[in-house]
Amino acid sequence: MFQAATEAEKREALTFVSNDDASKCNSEDLKKILQENMKPEATESIAAIKETMKAQTDFIVLCDKKATPFVADTDDYCQVETNDLVCTILQNNVKHIEEHKEEEKHEKKMH
Repeated sequence: MFQAATEAEKREALTFVSNDDASKCNSEDLKKILQENMKPEATESIAAIKETMKAQTDFIVLCDKKATPFVADTDDYCQVETNDLVCTILQNNVKHIEEHKEEEKHEKKMH
């Protein structure tokens, strides 16, 4: 099943991506999830993808007939296009950034 990046990797690998990026995918695991769960309709695809990733809570799933415009600060992402649909999975880093800020506060108190 899908293996998310470790906490250290997440803090070091923040990457800004958008729907216009030439590299539409940096995760073979996410690509496989998209390919196996995309249906003819967006709502069906989103439901199937979310069901597959139900153990993960830090991902955003987008599906539409054409690429949805976005810009994201993310580690793991993938966008797959079929004849009928474009779906994207983005890792949401907000939680990890907040954890990092808390660690920095704690470190400052220790010094």
